[in-house]
Amino acid sequence: MKRILPILAMVALGTLIWMGVDSDLTDEPVAPDPLGAVGTQNAEGGAEPEPGPVEALATPSLAPDGERQAMTEDGTWLTGRIEWPEGVHESAGELAVFAIPREMNYPRFLLWLARSGSSPDSFPVKEDGSFRVPSDPEDESAWVIVRGKFSYSPQATDLGAADKAITLVLGAHLRGHVQTDVEGALDASFMLEVNPENAQLDPMALVASTPMLPIQFSMEPGGKFSFDALPLGHDYNVRAMHPSLRSDRVAVVGATGGEEIELLLTLVEGASIAGVVVDESGQPVAGASVEVASTGLLGSLGAASERQTQCDSQGRFQVRGLGSGESVLRARASGFLESDPVTVDLLEEESKENVTVTLGRGESITGSLHWNDGRPAVEVTVSAQFDVAHGVGLGGLNALRGAYAETVTDSNGDFTLFGLGKGPFVVSASSKAPLVSTTSDGSEPIQVRWQAQVGSVQPGTQGLQLTLVPPLSIAGRVVDEGDAPVEEFRIHYARSSDGPAGGLASKTSQRSKTFKSDEGQFVLEDFTPGSYMAWVQDDAHASEAPLSFEAPLTEELVLRVRSTATVSGDVVGTDGTPTPGAAVRSGHGSSLEDLMAVGLEAVQTTADEAGHFTLAGIPAGGTQLIAEAEGWARSPGVTIELAPGEVREGVRIELPKGGTLTGEVYDSAGKRASGFMVTTVALESITGGAGISQKLSNTDASGEFRFEHLQAGTWQVTAMDMAKGLGGEADMGTLLSSLEIGQATIIEGETTHVVLGAPPEDPVRLFGTVTLGGRPFAGANLSLFPEGGQLYANLAMTAVGEDGRYEVTLDGPGGYTTNLQTLGTGPGQQNTIEFRLEVPSAAEHRHDFELPLGRISGHVVGPDGRGISGERVTVTLDSDARSDRMFGGQYSELVSGEDGAFEVLPLRPGTYRVSAGGAPMMGLGEGHLGRVTLGGLVLVEDQALDGLVLELPEPGALKLTVMAPDGSPASGAAVFVRDASGRTLEPFSMQTTGPDGELLVKSLAPGDYTVLTRTKDLCSPESAAVRVRANEVTELRLDLGVGTIVKVQLQSKESREPVRGSVRVLDAADRDYANLFGYQDLQYLYIEGGFSPTEHRFGPLPPGRYTVHGQAGDQSAKKPVTLKGGERRVVMRLK
Repeated sequence: MKRILPILAMVALGTLIWMGVDSDLTDEPVAPDPLGAVGTQNAEGGAEPEPGPVEALATPSLAPDGERQAMTEDGTWLTGRIEWPEGVHESAGELAVFAIPREMNYPRFLLWLARSGSSPDSFPVKEDGSFRVPSDPEDESAWVIVRGKFSYSPQATDLGAADKAITLVLGAHLRGHVQTDVEGALDASFMLEVNPENAQLDPMALVASTPMLPIQFSMEPGGKFSFDALPLGHDYNVRAMHPSLRSDRVAVVGATGGEEIELLLTLVEGASIAGVVVDESGQPVAGASVEVASTGLLGSLGAASERQTQCDSQGRFQVRGLGSGESVLRARASGFLESDPVTVDLLEEESKENVTVTLGRGESITGSLHWNDGRPAVEVTVSAQFDVAHGVGLGGLNALRGAYAETVTDSNGDFTLFGLGKGPFVVSASSKAPLVSTTSDGSEPIQVRWQAQVGSVQPGTQGLQLTLVPPLSIAGRVVDEGDAPVEEFRIHYARSSDGPAGGLASKTSQRSKTFKSDEGQFVLEDFTPGSYMAWVQDDAHASEAPLSFEAPLTEELVLRVRSTATVSGDVVGTDGTPTPGAAVRSGHGSSLEDLMAVGLEAVQTTADEAGHFTLAGIPAGGTQLIAEAEGWARSPGVTIELAPGEVREGVRIELPKGGTLTGEVYDSAGKRASGFMVTTVALESITGGAGISQKLSNTDASGEFRFEHLQAGTWQVTAMDMAKGLGGEADMGTLLSSLEIGQATIIEGETTHVVLGAPPEDPVRLFGTVTLGGRPFAGANLSLFPEGGQLYANLAMTAVGEDGRYEVTLDGPGGYTTNLQTLGTGPGQQNTIEFRLEVPSAAEHRHDFELPLGRISGHVVGPDGRGISGERVTVTLDSDARSDRMFGGQYSELVSGEDGAFEVLPLRPGTYRVSAGGAPMMGLGEGHLGRVTLGGLVLVEDQALDGLVLELPEPGALKLTVMAPDGSPASGAAVFVRDASGRTLEPFSMQTTGPDGELLVKSLAPGDYTVLTRTKDLCSPESAAVRVRANEVTELRLDLGVGTIVKVQLQSKESREPVRGSVRVLDAADRDYANLFGYQDLQYLYIEGGFSPTEHRFGPLPPGRYTVHGQAGDQSAKKPVTLKGGERRVVMRLK
């Protein structure tokens, strides 16, 4: 369970890292489209597309009637209209409609506009509010966003959708000029920057009004500047980015709609830094780029440079125009890894010289690129991009440094990619070439793009083989429930990714295309060999789930759809007043699972000026509606069941004002911590059906933070020193030692205050070494949980250094449960071994960890007996539950390597179970093959258990429907699946039902299973055995009823004092209920502070007769109990 703690603590960070490597937010090149697409990519969260049919149009010209005409014979036009709500009076002539490559909200549009390096096509608006833009004639879709001097559209609109009305909101307008006493300073061309100041941000919000990163814009001649349509609701600072002079920062506070804000910026001489960039041998690196990075919400990730310069031929540089205080320098050069940060402390207008910045080669990947006929591919660009499939949780930190490299193949097709970080990577290459060398009529053969791509490539790989292959086409049909062809539809498709966060990677490759065909036919082009998913979703039709297939495909792809539903209603405040502009979204599954998967998207719309909304295109079944609006908290979810084609009216969604969370953060020295990133997550939203609710901000100069309009409930609050922990290489020790975690209960209309990292009253410095076989066990993370109280209230974390040493400050003496973890590249991948540590009352205490030498190894093979890489492998102790060790002392999650090999160490002696295959990360998502388990494996102390073989079969699935006692669908019910031996498939199941009460449990090995499901206080009986068959879906209904919470305490025979021990709770079929751990159990431990080393809490359990077994050392006891509901306490005196 404790491994889940860092996962939840890092949900926001991992999400932002993934967003950070997206081309919207960084200057790094993006990876080639994994689908091999040349055309436009209409996908949320996808990579920026290459020029497609729309963007390839000739430059628009101004027609006599004032409209811009696309100079193309095949071009089609899509029309839209502007709606001005009350209070917005900007004339149509001041508005421009921008054609953009994909969906984005207005803040991300501003970032994209600043980073794109060119002006996108824009089109005028007529006085009646109408406009038109060119579209791809094959797709009939175009994303647009509107911006004027004051007003803007908060979200992009797809003009291929049914509703083409765009409602504007009112912002402010900045204008001003730059002044300086330095002669000629304004002759240079430079940028200005608008930076949100301590903003409350939500990367998953329905309504987004503030950019997450600074926005740059150009200065006009003569030092004048202006910035259109500044979003309201937040404060900003504005500065000039002169190449050699320092600008003051001018605050913009409390801007109002329609306000014209006049600013004056002053440029002055600043401090300077001069030095040299060298390689590891001390030789100068000519042409290296040196920058002083600005900091923001994510430290330096994606932020613009404070100053940037280029080294001369001797590697020398000078950076001018710096402010006083700490400046952090970094250097980059082609073929090198970004340097470690170099901190220089400056006085006002001080000049520092002889500063040395060192560049290393970093990691490398070598290989060869060939055409599919074996010829070497010469002078073709090969690139390595951080693999987003590994980009959440702590693995996302690897995207911060060395995330991209490229090179060109030599005369033999060989290549070496230098300057790489920890990875893993997607290595790609593409080149245009004809499919045939000659044509029958002698004309020039058509050039197409050939591609090669390999994912999950580890740094240090040598001899990687890439083969360029021509593009493939996929043909198929779309039919309705009666097998009749659907004449108009929109298909979404994406490459399946094998990584632990493959859903995120698939989202980046997702593409969409609209078709019209009397026979329901379609052809999708530009595929490369591999696994893919396709589904239909538009305003009229939707698939039930994505359909997986392999390319090349030898048969027709048939996609079946149902009619979508429409819901209309009103969004009002709790006082009954309408909330114009509120965003309304529908969700259909667990928020955590949706985050990790690709498929049917949430449907979203915006309420009109009367708060009325119409939400079309909702997939049939159970759905949950939520709403958000500026100045309000997120609404509670409204769960409804919709039939295909249903039109539901009169739905009312109420927005609460919410509560306020304030706090203060202290660093390890006991001082108020400024600039820490603070993340707060609503725990109840993780299993909801409409998105995780999380907000982010930075502590101010006083180390304080504030979040407003949070919905009532329990929120986890974390603070991290992003500037130090993520500067350069991900310094896990610094990051973990700066991590502070707390909890807040938000009450409607009230303010809650939390203190994170408060100086302890009786601190203890704990230090020592961690060794394995006498050698340093470097890179492991050490977590110490004080026994009793809230799980993470006084949690201490650090990392083991290269020399095997560790050091951490504890809040006080006492008993600690200690986890030593080595982390993999994806969420959940880790090896954890648990210890109990008693820390005496002293200023410092030394404890050395000597790890056991036990090992388990083997291979994972497929149905054909061949080894399979990338398959999930889980190793746990096959023993009774312990309250003081949630893992029973050992827990490992990893993926099989080359040829399916796996190895786990260090392992303590005991009886183990090894599982392989199935869905990744605690049952979330979908795997390629069924999950199998080998149990009862006895490992002797410091010995090895080698040669295990786990053969994975073709998978089947269980479709579960869970109903509440009143007959309604049960949302958020945890699901536990047991195999024929009675073992649960997942040691920790995060699988929960969606708003429709349904859950599709995928990737099951053929065989017999029983299923149990439960909520916080209800439970279903264990089902009868159901048979799962390969490539089939077996349906099962479960009905929730009364359940019993069981609390067990073991007492010493002599003293009758509570003691630590192990417990089993067996039913009449000898199935153990003490080892079931799901999301509700996690919530109990988080919210109610239920981490006790001597009390065992289970349930709820279904009614019936059970036998409770307890064991502590050589003492034991058992007691029969009958459960009928409520809570049952069982005290057992050991004998």
